[in-house]
Amino acid sequence: MLARSAGLVAGRFAIELVNSLLPADLQGVQGGDKITLSPFLSFDADGVAGSLRAQQSDVAFGPTTASIVREAEARGIP
Repeated sequence: MLARSAGLVAGRFAIELVNSLLPADLQGVQGGDKITLSPFLSFDADGVAGSLRAQQSDVAFGPTTASIVREAEARGIP
């Protein structure tokens, strides 16, 4: 049940994220409460973006390693 509810929350956030990226005159997603009900689900695009940036920085190569990897890829070194 936890995986299903996590999937529903992720789906709702995805829909709300896409909605937040639309021009103001095209925004207007309705019925999010039909996907999942949760009192903590107020969508905060800046907060989500910050979380994504933090996650990316946790798993991304640092600048030195990234440059070595790019050069290796350019030379065909696996």
